Amino acid sequence: MVKIKPKLILYTSLLIALTSFDYILYVQWIQKMKNYKWYAGSFVFPLFGCLLFWLPVWYKKYIAKYHFTEEYKFPQKRLFALGTFDSINSILGTYATPYLSVLLMTILDKLSLPLTMISSCVYLKTKYQISHFLGAFLTVYGVAVSFIPEFSEGAQVRQDYWLALYIISLIPGVMSYCYKEKNLKDYPLDIWWMNAWISIWQIVFGIITFPVILAPLPSGDNVTPSEIGHYLVNATRCQFGGVNSQDTDNCQGVFWIFIWYQAVSTLCNILMFLIIREESSVVYQVINTLKMPITAWLGSYPSLVGDQAQNLNPADTFSFVMISVGVIVYNWNQEVTKQKRSSSDELTTRLVKIETNPTC
Repeated sequence: MVKIKPKLILYTSLLIALTSFDYILYVQWIQKMKNYKWYAGSFVFPLFGCLLFWLPVWYKKYIAKYHFTEEYKFPQKRLFALGTFDSINSILGTYATPYLSVLLMTILDKLSLPLTMISSCVYLKTKYQISHFLGAFLTVYGVAVSFIPEFSEGAQVRQDYWLALYIISLIPGVMSYCYKEKNLKDYPLDIWWMNAWISIWQIVFGIITFPVILAPLPSGDNVTPSEIGHYLVNATRCQFGGVNSQDTDNCQGVFWIFIWYQAVSTLCNILMFLIIREESSVVYQVINTLKMPITAWLGSYPSLVGDQAQNLNPADTFSFVMISVGVIVYNWNQEVTKQKRSSSDELTTRLVKIETNPTC
């Protein structure tokens, strides 16, 4: 039976309100940084994210006098793994984003739900009930309903290699979700501190993957070794000065779009961690699906997403209803994780001992 959870309702409301705008701002930013994708996704984004996450950590440490005792005991290799997963997801997604419509990307993102359920079942030993499978089915069905009119009108996906790359980018993202859940459940870590260190490792991994800009791309916008210096200078001028250095640049206003995106993204990230800690990575995926019709609606305006805009259709309204029902059905029963089973078994053992060894 559904249990009212005020925290979950609050986190869900805030996430839905913010995450759609986060997605649109991301598309706008990457459109303008199209010629400098590695610089945007692997360097600037984690660098500024690192700063925004460390500011609250420094406040807690030096002003609030929080000692981070448990955090300092936490193995850095786990944070490195999370940073690596997130970096790979960001790099691959950033390269594919300019060549796919907002609607298509929004729909493809929902493949993360069944993938996360499978990963959670295998890695976290999560046990699902019929209501969970039904809720997930309704969610995916709601996504499919919005997608069907696209192909019924004869539309085809252009440049399918970018489509494949975007789907591949979901895999490290799913791995990150499940690994986050395990560590958030097992350790009482401060979420801001955790994100701050993940951002540092994202920067390190981004620098390691710098040679990716030399890779020959189907779009032909790769960089040659002799152009690396110009690439970095032009990317910096574009991102922070709004200056066009190439004929295909479109850098006007990109700095403020990025700042807004970074701020909203930081809040969404914190909400994601809170939901995963309170519930699970799969619950987060189910809730996050609610943004799809809203994002599709915002993504129908060329003034917001340029040539990646795609008209909204009546199916999107039905899609939102189906996804909402899916969220309710999924949360009708609580997931049973390995951790919860262990706690339940321990409690049962204690009760048995009390019954067999009465004190009076």
